Amino acid sequence: MKGPIEDTWSHGTQSGTNGWKCGYCSAGQKSGGKTRLTEHLCAISGNVKSCSHVPPNVKTILLDQVALAKKKKRDVKESRLYIEKALMEHDYRTTLASLDEEAQYEMAMRNSLMDIGSTPKNRASGSGICRAASPSGSSGSPLFHKGSATSTGLSNLGKASSSGSKSATLGKASSSGSGAAASTRQSSLHSFYQNPSSSKAPFDIDLARSKAPLQPRIDTMLSGDSALRLAKTWSKWFHANDVPGRKADCPYFRSAIKLTQQLGDVPIPKGKDIDGPLLEQNFNDLKAHMKSFREDWDRFGVTLMCDSWTSNNMMCIINFMIFCNGRMFFHKTVNATGEVQNAEFIYDCISKVVEEEIGPKYIVQIVTDNGSNYKKACKMLVAKHKHITWQPCVAHTINLMLKDIGRFDEVDHVVKSAKRICNFFYNHNRLHAMMRQKIGGELVRWNATRFGTVFLCLQSFFDRQDEFKAWMVSPEWKNSEWRNDPDHEFAYDCLTNRVWWEKMELVLKVVGPLFCVLCYADQQKNGTISAFLPKMIQAYNEITGKIKQIKHGKGDFHKKVAEVISKRLRYILNGTIIHAGNTMD
Repeated sequence: MKGPIEDTWSHGTQSGTNGWKCGYCSAGQKSGGKTRLTEHLCAISGNVKSCSHVPPNVKTILLDQVALAKKKKRDVKESRLYIEKALMEHDYRTTLASLDEEAQYEMAMRNSLMDIGSTPKNRASGSGICRAASPSGSSGSPLFHKGSATSTGLSNLGKASSSGSKSATLGKASSSGSGAAASTRQSSLHSFYQNPSSSKAPFDIDLARSKAPLQPRIDTMLSGDSALRLAKTWSKWFHANDVPGRKADCPYFRSAIKLTQQLGDVPIPKGKDIDGPLLEQNFNDLKAHMKSFREDWDRFGVTLMCDSWTSNNMMCIINFMIFCNGRMFFHKTVNATGEVQNAEFIYDCISKVVEEEIGPKYIVQIVTDNGSNYKKACKMLVAKHKHITWQPCVAHTINLMLKDIGRFDEVDHVVKSAKRICNFFYNHNRLHAMMRQKIGGELVRWNATRFGTVFLCLQSFFDRQDEFKAWMVSPEWKNSEWRNDPDHEFAYDCLTNRVWWEKMELVLKVVGPLFCVLCYADQQKNGTISAFLPKMIQAYNEITGKIKQIKHGKGDFHKKVAEVISKRLRYILNGTIIHAGNTMD
């Protein structure tokens, strides 16, 4: 070992300008450098092959270093976004008090570039970020000097502290005594948007109009461009706060606008009111509405649904939803980060909701995915409460059908070759642009956990079959700069091969009807059991009929597809109330 164990280069050597070679095996590359060597040693898939000879302790240490580097990068990004947001809101004193020393220096330098119009007198009086309130209430040293104002902590989101010694609302530094009153003397929005001559920020006539009297004038109401001016002003708010325009279609937004027009001269709520007492009132209103919703549980029964979700940073949550009388409500979320999601843990989470929070007598069925942990946990719960049934998610079941079919050799070869070609096109910017021009659009990229998207990718290939064939024989493809790449030759061999396209057609004919059922089961609107079963039977008949018509589809392939569909359907039908629901629907 050449250096410390946490240094990547202690476990390999540098080859050439940016190449590397592993010290535990013979693997190496001419590019990638330290990053690819780290991925090789830590078995991080996606770019390089993992090392099978690296000691476990070395792998653990390097993985910790990778996690630490990601955390530092994330913290820097969050700090930068926090500063930029504060610069837009002009809340400099609060922001600096809650940042570390390095971030305070960075923000101070940024603000000094913006504060061109300020004078030494203004800076001495505490405008902008130059001065902060001292504990005695007088002006103190600049906030970006070491040892000045600091934040004592933050409270829960939307909860403001009533006492001076406690922490304040999220994003505000706490103070005590007379210093609390002095620290609130901040530059308001009106001081930055007065007129083009006195303002220190970019002038916006719509913001200057906000100082106009609230009582509307007759000539303004009768003006022909009132609707345009209102729409333009609201659009600026949407764009300045990164709010998508489609949010204007939200019924809550439109209701708020109509109520504002009706009430006229009323005070505008402030941010601290929206995130404070108004948030609490809305929460209480929702709880009161839930009480009326609970009255239907005894009459109609309850369907409890739960599913887990894992983010890119491995944060995991389990969501619980309640469905009753055609309405669905969110119940709770369980933080499962760092927990082993085995059957025992899942059982504890579900049983707590069933027995302590809802009540077993109200629950008719529990709907989860087909994971072995959920399956075992629900069987344990059903054995304890005989009247409750477990219903596997229909959409997840069909998704697993597509996954099983994708493992067949007849399908796996086409899928892997299409993925390889798609990756080759999208890994080179100029080649991707050429592809988009030649075929007249984009290919559908697949999702690792949504197996139906793999077949959407194949369909996007098949729909542009003629365009791909024409591109493959064009001079631009033959003389392209990637002609010596192995994937270039592989793409040409596949996209000009008639048998390859016939195999893709077979796969699409097998999967197409099944994918239509998946779209029905996974739609936002509630699908009915009485419509699902006929669609599933029709899809099965279409698949078997199409396979028999194709010469490459006879024999074992037909039997394997039929067996997969029958096996997965048994999980949905056996031991559930789906037959009874189909009869009553």
